Amino acid sequence: MRLRPGNAQHQGARETQQDSFGFSDLDDRPFVAHAGLLGVICDGMGGMAHGGAAGATAVRTLLQEYAAKSPDESIPVALLRALRAANEAVVEMARAAGTPDEVGTTAAVIVVHDGTLHWIAAGDTRIYLCRAGKLTQVNPDHIYAAELSAKAAQGLISQADADDDPDRNALTSHLGTERIQQIDRSRRPLPLFEGDRVLVCSDGVYRALSNEEMAAPLTDNPQRACETLIARVEAKRLDRQDNMTAIVIALDGDQVITGSTETLAIPTPPAPAAARDGETRRP
Repeated sequence: MRLRPGNAQHQGARETQQDSFGFSDLDDRPFVAHAGLLGVICDGMGGMAHGGAAGATAVRTLLQEYAAKSPDESIPVALLRALRAANEAVVEMARAAGTPDEVGTTAAVIVVHDGTLHWIAAGDTRIYLCRAGKLTQVNPDHIYAAELSAKAAQGLISQADADDDPDRNALTSHLGTERIQQIDRSRRPLPLFEGDRVLVCSDGVYRALSNEEMAAPLTDNPQRACETLIARVEAKRLDRQDNMTAIVIALDGDQVITGSTETLAIPTPPAPAAARDGETRRP
């Protein structure tokens, strides 16, 4: 199968662009053979000092560290190593700027290799798999809403209180701390099929569009698909529109599938608990 990347972004109604993204080198065939194609989006923390620099630092470090992967190092190990290095780089950047504890960024990283998907994430930047026109979120959001939902399920608060809490979208994990509070990653690679599209997007995209609005353009060329996603958000002219970034990796062959060949089985993420090593894993 052939891999085809696409990307697009827009500043929205914000004064600065705090989203950053990148891909590994698809033309480096020996590296792709053992490491695949990596794509990443980091969304600098809105309202925090130097958020744009934090996102750019994280993307640059992730790409550099993953590029150092040897054929003997597994993709999951390389991704975790690269994410931790990116976190350290953001922490150091904040210290150098004199703003410790005031700089942060989300990170969502995908690797498509040999017909499979590997991923790792911290924060609320989302990874989706689009198969036969159906969009499925792969990674959980690290936001306070998950904790509120758990409390509501236990009867500790009402669902209405959980839904109305003003801090429900506050991040509970991100890069830029001495210890990342929560990391989610794939435990084993997820099989991909011809015609699949893997989408990564910042919250400026998915908070503005429904799943149906996001899925529809993904049948197109991946570059046009990303441009259409951003254009659809712009067309809504929402007040205080956040930065928006989308990247897509498409798996194409001689014939793109039009029907589902396999049901994507991704369990609903449980309510986050305090992980002893700061990490949870997903299939």
